[in-house]
Amino acid sequence: MLANVIGCFLIGFLMSYFLSSGKNNPFMPFLITGFLGGFTTFSTFSYETISLFTNGAIAKGLINLSLTLFFCFLGVALGIFLGKLIFSRN
Repeated sequence: MLANVIGCFLIGFLMSYFLSSGKNNPFMPFLITGFLGGFTTFSTFSYETISLFTNGAIAKGLINLSLTLFFCFLGVALGIFLGKLIFSRN
C-alpha cells in the first residue's frame, strides 16, 4: 500500500508542477504513466484484494480496498495541494 500512496502523492505533486508551468513538457508522460505507473503496485493490490475475497476473508478484503483507496486519494490530494503551494505563481 505504501508504494501506491507514495506514487499517488508524486503524481499529484508532479501534475501540479507540469500544469503550473503552462507549457507542454515532453517528460510528463514518461514520469506520470511510465515511471510512476511502474512504481505503483496496483496489480499486486488488485490480486491480493481478490485473493482475500475468494478465500472468504471478506472483511479483510474490504478493509484493504477501503484503506488503500482512501490513502491513495489522500496522497494525490496532498500532492496537488503541496504542488500548488510550491509552484503557484501568485
